[in-house]
Amino acid sequence: MMEIILDTSVIIKWFVMGENGEKNAMQIFNDICDEKIALVEPKLLFYEFNNVMNTLVKRGIKTKDVAIKDVVSLKNLLFGFHGFAEDIFHGSEILYLSLSMNLSSYDGTYVFLSQLYNIPFYTANEKLVAKVKKSHSMVNLLQNYHIQ
Repeated sequence: MMEIILDTSVIIKWFVMGENGEKNAMQIFNDICDEKIALVEPKLLFYEFNNVMNTLVKRGIKTKDVAIKDVVSLKNLLFGFHGFAEDIFHGSEILYLSLSMNLSSYDGTYVFLSQLYNIPFYTANEKLVAKVKKSHSMVNLLQNYHIQ
């Protein structure tokens, strides 16, 4: 089974309808449910997702109750199906990569894990892909997702 890494910019599209790239994100979701692919994710994903939900509530896009249900749903989905990368053991390497490429440590975590495990990483963040694509070929835009 093929493994991939997704960042929050992709996963949020499972919970917020009408987002650009939603069709590809939902294809990934369906491929996970159909066990065509598996996710490998840093624990950081939960904190990022929680922060996005917090922002959506503050902006009036989601209610507090719906946001909490979404956080629980993501936890249940990921704990039910997927493995978690041991990113905490690679903090200095992630920081080095992030500083070298002018990335946030959050983005650097996903890029580093993709490199470490040699598996594709998909993001909706075009700026991130533009920064790293030449040196990290496993980093891909969400719109380019398809099962190999």
